[in-house]
Amino acid sequence: MAPIRIGVLVCSLWWVTSAPSQEAPESIDQSALELKIREALADDSPQMAQPKLMDRSQRPRYRLRRGDQLELSFELSPDFDQTLTVFPDGFVGLKGAGDLHVAGLTLPEALEAMELGYRKIFREPRLALTLIKFEEPYFIAFGELKTGGKFPLTGRTSVTQALGIAGGLSDRAKHKQVLLFRPVDDSWIQVKNLNIGRMLSEADLSEDLFLQPGDMIYVPRTLMSKIKEFIPMPGLGIGLGY
Repeated sequence: MAPIRIGVLVCSLWWVTSAPSQEAPESIDQSALELKIREALADDSPQMAQPKLMDRSQRPRYRLRRGDQLELSFELSPDFDQTLTVFPDGFVGLKGAGDLHVAGLTLPEALEAMELGYRKIFREPRLALTLIKFEEPYFIAFGELKTGGKFPLTGRTSVTQALGIAGGLSDRAKHKQVLLFRPVDDSWIQVKNLNIGRMLSEADLSEDLFLQPGDMIYVPRTLMSKIKEFIPMPGLGIGLGY
């Protein structure tokens, strides 16, 4: 296809130069002509696929927790540099600016709040905030699992993947009512009921939620497995003289 395009381009240029003077341009830009020829040659070349950058908004940002340590530095006032620890009540003590509640905030949100707090001292505070020590993200899985406990949350992990990390469901597990507990704040916990049995049987993971740090998964026991502990098995006592 490239030779045909070049031929059409050259013929059209020849027609322009040989047409009557009132329709022809005064001069031809040679550099523009060379650029058009190069573009015609490159049109049919395979295009390199451009990699897509991951949207960070698709992944939840880390939120500060009790026990985290932060380093706050001042660009123009190093005397105010300080190392902060998030107390059990979620506050940090800012030098000269009082206490600030930061538990549950992302690092950019905490920095914005600190800048606002220091505006009563500095006209335009220029701060930098660094997280230097934090608790590794984790999730907890318990109930009718082969291996329950506390597990590190590394990477993007869904509920079904977390159940696999915990060894899978036991024979007594209630597949249709797996509960996901998600702490919202100090006084509220969001509860989500997941039908894991339907997800797996229909091969539909559209409702398979991704975990956030601190999530808890509880797998209850089926009603029959609870009753089974109190129902005598057929034949018990036969031949024993009862």
